Amino acid sequence: MIRSGLDLIILLLYAKNKEKIEGVTRLTKLLFLLVENHFKQLKKEFNFEPWDYGPWSSQVMDYLETEKDLNLIKIEERELSPLEEKDYDYIKTELEASEILELEEKKIKIFSLTKRGEKIAHHLLQKISPEDLKAIEELKKRFNKEPLKFLIEHIYRRFPQFTIKSLIKKRILPSPGLEFKEKFPSSKIDKKLFRPVGILPELSVEEEKKLLKHVISERF
Repeated sequence: MIRSGLDLIILLLYAKNKEKIEGVTRLTKLLFLLVENHFKQLKKEFNFEPWDYGPWSSQVMDYLETEKDLNLIKIEERELSPLEEKDYDYIKTELEASEILELEEKKIKIFSLTKRGEKIAHHLLQKISPEDLKAIEELKKRFNKEPLKFLIEHIYRRFPQFTIKSLIKKRILPSPGLEFKEKFPSSKIDKKLFRPVGILPELSVEEEKKLLKHVISERF
């Protein structure tokens, strides 16, 4: 059993072949989902609470600084791509306070393990259950490479109790197909198929009929 938030961060960074995690906000939201969905024994340690922009924990940055000082993690920076700038602009008021200044400079933090951190991860793997490891692996596989917009929408949808103080609750609305993707995460979404069934309401009835005929002709 994982007993420390420090351990959870190390194992999260080690999961999925040590794939790096980009952005303080993404890392924080991944930890939130792990704690709420599986590692409930760590709730008091992280103490996530409703804040102006959804679930927030001051403890996350404290853990990251501690692990950096102990040479367990590396924190690098890189410039945002134009596509990432657009993604962050959508939810910029949702970002952790420490990340806002970075993004004004069009940079983002990248988190990974050092060699020492990898050794600690190997040691921790001997102590956790297969179920715990599976929970970490599956969550990272599902959300680490998704657009940040999708991750935040997922949290707002699944955990409304953490949005009661949110200043942007009305702006964070599910994108087309989000509910479908939550139920069938491995499926690919064709936005054309969602328009005729009313998920994208900007089309008129005649436009929907026309598009539906077009989609059917393409598929069959």
